[in-house]
Amino acid sequence: MEKFLEIQSSCPICHSRDLTTNLELRYWRENVLHFSDCAQCRATFANPMPSDELISQGNTALVRYYQKDKDFTQEFREARQAYLKGKILARRLRRWKKKGKFLEIGCYQGFFALGVKDHCDWEVETLEIAAPLAQFIRGSLGIPCHQGTLETVPLEKKYDFVACYDLIEHINRPRDFLVNLAKILNEGGRVEILTPNTIQDFAFNRRAYAAGWPPTIVLNHIMNFSPQALELALKQVGLKIHRWHCFGVRHVLKDFGFFGMGKPTPVKNNPSMQEFMVLPENSLLEQWTPQKIQELRTHPKVSWGYALLKEILPKLFRLRVPARLGIGHEIYCLAEK
Repeated sequence: MEKFLEIQSSCPICHSRDLTTNLELRYWRENVLHFSDCAQCRATFANPMPSDELISQGNTALVRYYQKDKDFTQEFREARQAYLKGKILARRLRRWKKKGKFLEIGCYQGFFALGVKDHCDWEVETLEIAAPLAQFIRGSLGIPCHQGTLETVPLEKKYDFVACYDLIEHINRPRDFLVNLAKILNEGGRVEILTPNTIQDFAFNRRAYAAGWPPTIVLNHIMNFSPQALELALKQVGLKIHRWHCFGVRHVLKDFGFFGMGKPTPVKNNPSMQEFMVLPENSLLEQWTPQKIQELRTHPKVSWGYALLKEILPKLFRLRVPARLGIGHEIYCLAEK
């Protein structure tokens, strides 16, 4: 198996050759990743990128890693939270357009998309790489689900709104992904993106590596955007930012190590990909009976009152930092074609 793609001599976003490779992380215990920083757009990316096969193995191990001690009570709670967030987005979509076509890329179990589908008149579809999840979404939730990636699945429709949450940082060919993303949008269509801000998100990793303790990651965050890099990448494929900001500044002093906070320390027993790949899959999908799905839809904690207290009001008062300042763990971006 080829573990890595070719080494890049230029930035995959701005094509600058002014790169510095001075950061090393481990992708699980077995795989060393070298990261290049672009001096022009401030993107940080694995160089060379992991191959599709290595990412697939890592994702398989990650599923088993998360499922190891998980029970259906936790599964139901996470699905309920996703459903409620979909319900809230449906409200926004109704205010924007009465009807349209919606696509969620990387939808996991599909409960977010189900929340959208149940609470607006939009056509809802999903795209998911894992075959068991795609089958569950189609069979149990009744939502059309394309199995594969944006690069491998020929989507015949165009969409008015695409949800792309915590996804683009996992893409090893970001240019191809964004070109295809722009192609599936209608004119005036929008894409909503959430992705870590590499300026703050990678700050601790840099300090840990400098201290001689390269961290081990199990999430394949291999294409890390700064706000500048994201803006440029979207502009190159014909998408204009409609609204954006950064958030998640709670640990900014600790992340950047100000006043001696967040001092890196050695981490023992780093997780191994092979150890988790051989574990049996703890599939909880079989426990999602029609009765459980209906219970989720009618649960008190997916009501509008609960949404107001736990989701809507907290977000209204959440500190939003101008994206160009580069402070905040996450970048929120709404772009339009």
